[in-house]
Amino acid sequence: GQKSIRIMAGIILLCAHRSPVFAQEQETVPKTYTLSIKEATDLALKNNFDIQLTKYDTWIARTDKQVAESIYDTIFKAQAEYHNDQSKRTSTIAGTKTVDNDYNVGLSKKLPSGTAVDVDLENNRNANNATFSSASVTHDSALGVTVAQDLGKNIFGLQDRGDIKITLLDIENTEYTTLEKIEESILEVQKAYWDFVLQMEKVNIEEAMVAEAPKLYELHQKQLKDGLVEPAEAIASEANYKTRENALILAENGVKTKENVLKLLLNIEEGVSINPV
Repeated sequence: GQKSIRIMAGIILLCAHRSPVFAQEQETVPKTYTLSIKEATDLALKNNFDIQLTKYDTWIARTDKQVAESIYDTIFKAQAEYHNDQSKRTSTIAGTKTVDNDYNVGLSKKLPSGTAVDVDLENNRNANNATFSSASVTHDSALGVTVAQDLGKNIFGLQDRGDIKITLLDIENTEYTTLEKIEESILEVQKAYWDFVLQMEKVNIEEAMVAEAPKLYELHQKQLKDGLVEPAEAIASEANYKTRENALILAENGVKTKENVLKLLLNIEEGVSINPV
């Protein structure tokens, strides 16, 4: 069903994305990839795994139209049979051998009116070696046309056309749902992008605070020697200095985390850094 097709499509897509856009040759992979918000969005439309699966949902759903309309296809039928009867008989008058061949062809088609039309051509060739047979070989052909009209729920093809209309509505609904899912995925990518940018700004702020913290620490240490500040205040400035260093380390780790989230959503391989602009 559609679920198994979607899973298979996902496996194929996953294998295809083992080497993303950036992974062509090892020596050509850039160490840093500069991305604006627009470029990140465009890349998400090409690379994002969820978006690709969602597109496959639409493509698969569109095939249902051909399946639904196939009830109006013209069907060709052919049949061939060969019979060779050489069984022993009680009398040779009826012959000792009979060869009977059937060659039948036909066409069948269902019309939008619900009418089923069948055209069949039947051919029979019979040969025997009977002693008193007027003709050792005979040919019979018959042409037949059958017309059947449903007088129940499918009268005038109402149910058939209704099923096709429902299928078309399902396809249209899938397309709208696909657009909604793509928008949600793009929103997720854009949020991850700005989270990454914000985290980098936090690192810049923490770096500035770490740069200022030693000044206060050194000033208090000097004033402590001169007896101008209490030891507790000098210790507090040292603790503030260490706290700012730890905060910077956490912020830098946060940048790596945010970058990895964005790289995952954009399906960018490891070893490539992102520089938002």
